Amino acid sequence: MKLKTVEPQTVFFHATTTTIPGLMDLTLKIPPKLFLELEKTKSKTTGPISWHYYGMDGNPETEFQLEIAIPVDKSSEYQGEFGFKSLGEFKCVSLIHEGSWTTINKGYEKLIQETIKAGYALAFESREIYHNIKTAEDEKNKRFDALDNVTEIQMKLQ
Repeated sequence: MKLKTVEPQTVFFHATTTTIPGLMDLTLKIPPKLFLELEKTKSKTTGPISWHYYGMDGNPETEFQLEIAIPVDKSSEYQGEFGFKSLGEFKCVSLIHEGSWTTINKGYEKLIQETIKAGYALAFESREIYHNIKTAEDEKNKRFDALDNVTEIQMKLQ
């Protein structure tokens, strides 16, 4: 576990309401469209894509707000299904998860346990920053997963 403060940043993003089972469908559809639309703007990426979760409690049936965001150097005029916004400073605890998304819950569990043990309180806001993604389609199980990825889990402190 690492304490950190993420500096304010501008992002090009997509916002939606979903559940945990709904994430896989979004994984396959939204990021490619987001990057294609970003090419139409005069903005350049400044970091890896990230997913921001608001109100996700780990229950598969709970609806929560999700933003899929790409950090950019500036906002520009854009008319379409996505948008630009400024994110403020984000004080959080952080942990690097390496490997499949199917085991990312273990990274969250470890981060939560270490945070509570250290005496910090968490808010219901987290981010996953995808530093490295290598994808594969598992034909046997008919599912998509990143098998050799590096994901930084960030959980907001209260």
